Amino acid sequence: MWRRLLKLLKQALARLGPRLRKRVLAALAAQQVPGPARALVRGLLDPEQRDFWFWWMAVTFGVALLVGLLIAVALAPVSALVALAALGIWAVARKVGTRTQPSAT
Repeated sequence: MWRRLLKLLKQALARLGPRLRKRVLAALAAQQVPGPARALVRGLLDPEQRDFWFWWMAVTFGVALLVGLLIAVALAPVSALVALAALGIWAVARKVGTRTQPSAT
């Protein structure tokens, strides 16, 4: 059944012009995306629909990505130092723990 529907959809889209086909595919894809991200999907798939909301969402996602990368770069050395300190404490505790236990000979 799905193959038949897919075949019918392909035939219907083949009859449409390339411009209208892009709009139909953009509308179908945008229905699957929740909320304001629909404007971004429509703009990515159909350049003629790049309006204010598309650019607003694109800039917002770009700034969020940039801030996330900056935070990751800033926190990576700190988390590495914390992990190094924890490893050092664990190694010292393990070495001290083996000295205090009596040998089983």
